[in-house]
Amino acid sequence: MTTPNFSEMLTRLPAHDELESTAILIARRWKDARSTAERLSVLADWNRERIEFETEKSIAMVRYQIDTSNTENREAQSHFDLLTPEVEVQYLEFLKDVLSSADRPELERELGSHVFSLWERFVESCDPAVVDAKNE
Repeated sequence: MTTPNFSEMLTRLPAHDELESTAILIARRWKDARSTAERLSVLADWNRERIEFETEKSIAMVRYQIDTSNTENREAQSHFDLLTPEVEVQYLEFLKDVLSSADRPELERELGSHVFSLWERFVESCDPAVVDAKNE
């Protein structure tokens, strides 16, 4: 496998509605899950979605930093700047459910306690009022 050149990497600009419907679907799957294995599957899907969004956002940010005068770069950066606070609220709400799960001990055994500590710090450090202020 060859590493692609940065100039060949495409940046997809996810739509707000797409991100919201994915978050709703993942949250519903989490609530409907009846076993630790099902919850692990939901967590894996959530993590893939999170990584995809963060990667696309990072590529857009780097492109913008390379050339701030480029209109496409500026628009992509602005797009992610608008979406990120809402996505973080979605992460926050999902992680609250994960952290309060009855299967948490089993999930920690599978995923490790460190990831739960990181998620706890994220939840503790987020204040939806800050996100609302960013959107104004």
